[in-house]
Amino acid sequence: MSAPLKAAVVGAGRMGMVHGHLLQVHPDTELVGFVDRDTSLRDSLASQGLRAPLFESQDALYAATAPDAVFVCTPTHTHLPVVRDYLKRPVHLFVEKPLATSRADAEAIEKLADQAGVMHAAGYVYAHLPIVAAARELLAAGVLGELLRFHAHAYVSEVFSAKQGWFFQKELAGGGVVANMGSHLMFILGWFFGPIRRVTGCFSERTWPLQHEQVIVDDQRSQDQLARRAGLLHPPHIGVHSSGDGLPRLRRRSHRPPRHSRLSRGDG
Repeated sequence: MSAPLKAAVVGAGRMGMVHGHLLQVHPDTELVGFVDRDTSLRDSLASQGLRAPLFESQDALYAATAPDAVFVCTPTHTHLPVVRDYLKRPVHLFVEKPLATSRADAEAIEKLADQAGVMHAAGYVYAHLPIVAAARELLAAGVLGELLRFHAHAYVSEVFSAKQGWFFQKELAGGGVVANMGSHLMFILGWFFGPIRRVTGCFSERTWPLQHEQVIVDDQRSQDQLARRAGLLHPPHIGVHSSGDGLPRLRRRSHRPPRHSRLSRGDG
């Protein structure tokens, strides 16, 4: 029986705690520590049953233990410097998504991990959901026949109130709902239908009386930058012609929503 994988979590915020719990209960991993400059979080971690020690710095962690893997759960704009520091030792790497705030940083992270010769991944977890994996198997088996078109939607519940913190600052978070939650959807579509080549985006804004305006974003450079910021290291295209991995061939039908449309006061 092999020894468990020793893992440390960098960043003891919400996602750091989530990964900490999973690593603590997994039979093949050993949670050896958290790293966060805010040492006041130590009591909060302990109150949730997280038994691993909290270290103030990378040096303190490495002085106390030798992790095999590091889970980077810090704010998005810090991912590149954090990865660079921790890869001074050959540790396997998991980075929460979005991978970076820019295409250049995303490519730099990928290059550093490749050069270090370590396993590395971003936090696109939907591939591990049984229902998503089963859907991909059905598509690959041709159960649905020849697909001509598909629709995909992602819904996020949010309380409309004033927001604070790095997550709601574009320059620190790398983008809003598209880069954060929408990138999960782009990952699934790329996994189902092959490499995504192009993205067409719509922007909606509603006021009272209800008005709905849609603006088509169709600039390849902007699309590529959006993909890289989200951690998708290949330019995306949703609703595309694709023939990879033996999946059904799609024939793209032109569909562009109107630039302007109005909803009456009674429309939902």
